[in-house]
Amino acid sequence: MTGLGDSIGADTVLTAVLAAAASVFGDAVGAGDGFFSLGGDSLAAVEIVTALEAELDVDISTDVVVCTDTFADLAAALASAMAAETGTPSGELEACALPLSAGDGAREGQR
Repeated sequence: MTGLGDSIGADTVLTAVLAAAASVFGDAVGAGDGFFSLGGDSLAAVEIVTALEAELDVDISTDVVVCTDTFADLAAALASAMAAETGTPSGELEACALPLSAGDGAREGQR
């Protein structure tokens, strides 16, 4: 992991996540909002990742964006990985079934 990882707090990461999501979706975004519930797609995921990588100076996989339930969960996963300097969180993503579209049920158990 590169950059500011260990010096950025969870609140700063959450603020960055919400700002990135708001810039993509064009509206105020809450911590409890979900990527797919706002109409997220692969392009939106790439745009959020690009914004977060620039703001936080870290490498982030788009899988983390689409596999977390809320933006608060995304921020927590990123903050945890940054604090541990382990890179992008991957353990929680192993069980993530990526939907084909927002209407497909974002998780395997929702089908």
